[in-house]
Amino acid sequence: MWHLIGGRIRQLAIATGFSMCVLAPVASAAGGLPELQSLLAGAAWEAKAPGIERLAVPQALSGVFSAYRLAQDKVTARVLGQLEASGSPVGDVAAHSGASLTINGGYFWIKPDGALAPTGLLVTGGVRQAPLNKCRACTALLITDGKGLHISRPSAFKSKRGIESALQAGPMLVDGGRLMAFNPDGPAAARTAICLSGASIIAVVSLREITLAELASMLLARRADGGFDCTQAINLDGGSSSQLLANLPGGQERLGLPRPVQNMIGFFPR
Repeated sequence: MWHLIGGRIRQLAIATGFSMCVLAPVASAAGGLPELQSLLAGAAWEAKAPGIERLAVPQALSGVFSAYRLAQDKVTARVLGQLEASGSPVGDVAAHSGASLTINGGYFWIKPDGALAPTGLLVTGGVRQAPLNKCRACTALLITDGKGLHISRPSAFKSKRGIESALQAGPMLVDGGRLMAFNPDGPAAARTAICLSGASIIAVVSLREITLAELASMLLARRADGGFDCTQAINLDGGSSSQLLANLPGGQERLGLPRPVQNMIGFFPR
């Protein structure tokens, strides 16, 4: 989300629990969702490592859009925390953790001393770092355990053994194969999202500005129509927080600015 430095605007951002960042230019989707899905419809999944595929997006989306498909039986997900109190770029956490793929996570706020704190529930390494929050955007949970990654409502969360990591963010974009309702004229921004498609996790980072309604529709749509066949999907932090780093055989992919964030999602070989 945007970080507007100064006075009451900064205080409002802290009070509402949204993460904050320095304004930066982001590519806009001039043709909207139909043009974006048209570009994605012909793209194929390319194997990059066991259980990890990258969508071979056309040149028009190179550097502004990336999607990975991760098989849950070959790849495990973990919510990762910042390395420094003032936050860490995704690339730093990826290098420290050794993750094959890392994306930015949920919302956060800036304490008076400059430290970053998560807006909602955060569990890393089996330890609860922050409790559930009733903030307006925190309507979904991403949970990892021995069975894989799950996306659910906060009301379904139970503090029990077996939860390895958890992250509260939102809003929920797709729930049980049903598209959530959003204002079609809502604001467009860079977006980061995670969704479930069959036995796979889909991670999407778009620096090309789209609305929440467009993001949800794209994730739910069939792959043949430029979508991702998602039955469950959660929106993560966006704006200039949106970042991705992939360290895979054949090369490295970076997307987004190396802006400090509070938490991330890393994917590792099982």
